[in-house]
Amino acid sequence: MVATAALIAQGKPDDCVELQILRKWRDEFVLYHPEGKELIGKYYALAPLVVGMIKTLHFQEQKLVFKEIYEQMVKGTITLLQAGKPYEAGVHYWKYFEGLLNEWLR
Repeated sequence: MVATAALIAQGKPDDCVELQILRKWRDEFVLYHPEGKELIGKYYALAPLVVGMIKTLHFQEQKLVFKEIYEQMVKGTITLLQAGKPYEAGVHYWKYFEGLLNEWLR
């Protein structure tokens, strides 16, 4: 949800390569991790709230926030996945998401 919003804000379609990579990782790795289902549940409960808060900003500010999310969270996660480090990608993604929670849902 956060990654999707960030990618769409960059002008990418919902079926772009980046989202395909992230969805495959979620479905083939994260779901099978012992804590995966719980983390995904928390993410899907909280991510819409974060995206909603970001979307209350002026359009140009939204674009800047989503660009940073894209550059830091999305690209960082994909880089780790492409390096064959799915667990580390999860740590990176979740830590970044927790930072967003702290910033936007205080």
